[in-house]
Amino acid sequence: MVALLLVAVVFGVYLSLPHHELPDDFDFHGEDITEARRAAVPELEAQLQSVEHRAGVEHVGPGGRTDWCEPGQDNFERSDAYAYTCTIELVQLFPVSEPARAGASHLGEALIEGDCPKGTTTDFALAEHRRLEDLDETGGDCVLGYQFDAPRITGWLRVEPSPDELSGAEVDLPSPCALHQDRALCQETRLDLAAVAEFAPRGTAYLAIVRARKNYYDLEW
Repeated sequence: MVALLLVAVVFGVYLSLPHHELPDDFDFHGEDITEARRAAVPELEAQLQSVEHRAGVEHVGPGGRTDWCEPGQDNFERSDAYAYTCTIELVQLFPVSEPARAGASHLGEALIEGDCPKGTTTDFALAEHRRLEDLDETGGDCVLGYQFDAPRITGWLRVEPSPDELSGAEVDLPSPCALHQDRALCQETRLDLAAVAEFAPRGTAYLAIVRARKNYYDLEW
């Protein structure tokens, strides 16, 4: 009885506090979000094209794309600024030839315009690991930290990879829609690592998984 009374009191306090419920009419394919999506894709494509230009290489095969929205919360547990936050992410594979570590460093520098006299975060990671496969996510930043609006290297794949290597590299791609909270708020064109790896030009030693993402739409409460 005491427990039920306590629950009722807590629920009453919750209802008395300012809070919001998720809108019932959010349309993942609505006019406003579709317009924002159309503007975001060319922007991300331009970022990846700039990486190609600075690195002096072209990406390999077709890329992938994931577009999703995450519902927010506004209650006694959490207070998010928006009811829905939507993100789009493009992923491409970039070839790196031998010497692979020098090529990885060069690609890291190409992720962001400008120079890092003391090296990029990719260089910092290379100094700590011998194998490219052991590198965590890295960028072209001059200091450690995450630059959300710039492409990142999220993984490395050897040319002619084994099934285990292909499976392990899957975690370096954007999360599949099947793992998102609401599949209806996610659409994707999945990058097939095994198929795309076959497009690698002669002399390629590794393929870098490069991702560019943008938060392109926020729906207020």
